[in-house]
Amino acid sequence: MNVSGPGVKKAWHGYIKDVGKDAGEPRLVVVHDELEAPLGKVSVKEGSASPRGHNGLKSCQASLGSMKWWRIGVGIGRPESREPNVVARYVLSKMSRTEMNAMEKASSAVVAALRQISEGQK
Repeated sequence: MNVSGPGVKKAWHGYIKDVGKDAGEPRLVVVHDELEAPLGKVSVKEGSASPRGHNGLKSCQASLGSMKWWRIGVGIGRPESREPNVVARYVLSKMSRTEMNAMEKASSAVVAALRQISEGQK
């Protein structure tokens, strides 16, 4: 995930090539985990906004350059420790039932944000 930018760029260009100009104004949206946000909190930002240390977003920014795109962050909370191995274990661990429920509740806000972006409201 830390180097997802080249794959996102390749997939996006393939999509644009396949749908052509008939698809209206296609919009690229990246949905990602947000370590610095409370569990289940959903935020929408332009792709150029600060990645706040998220290596996957940094990679997307580097690969997509000045292209306009959006991102939807879903809060996963963070462990008390800021030690890199503790944070990595936290991010990569299996979600608890409580965390899974929070993600399921957040899904309706993600869908609403996707709708707003697709309609040009963001």
